[in-house]
Amino acid sequence: MEDIDSHIEEDVTAGLIEHFEAGGWTTATERFSDDGSGRIDLLVEHPAIGRIGIEIKTLHGYSGRSYADGIAQLLRYRELEFDGEPLDYWVFDPVVENRRRLGSHGGPNFKQFQDLMQAMANRLGLGYLNHFSEELVFRASHSRLAIPVADPETVSAEMLASIDELVTKRNQELPGKQGDER
Repeated sequence: MEDIDSHIEEDVTAGLIEHFEAGGWTTATERFSDDGSGRIDLLVEHPAIGRIGIEIKTLHGYSGRSYADGIAQLLRYRELEFDGEPLDYWVFDPVVENRRRLGSHGGPNFKQFQDLMQAMANRLGLGYLNHFSEELVFRASHSRLAIPVADPETVSAEMLASIDELVTKRNQELPGKQGDER
């Protein structure tokens, strides 16, 4: 399964690089943190947005293991520095290997599954790469906070401030973070 996953992730990464670079982003793959303790799949940067680490994980149907592994990896890495600086945002990209299997046995359809995964990532202060809308999505309750991959210059200062506020709030709510009383 590992070889299949790595080929899927390589194909997804190549497609993402093409889309990000077309939108004026710079990209770098397989980047190690300064202390060598972490490696992200894709680092993207845009002057209007900042630096974003993207972790790509292949999911097999409703398997939660790969999803949980990817989220746990991002939570460990969020304090790390890359090229002497922390990253501005972290984004999760769960790639579903076979969407047709989703919902085929009376379970939720792909859209419901995607919404659940996005909500979980966002609750932890992470963004979520939506391949359909080609956006890095952050949301707070019913608000939609998103950065379009193709047009990052269209993101307003207010939108970035809202994303920053959301990410900061979510990070403070995590167990073990300063101010957490759990």
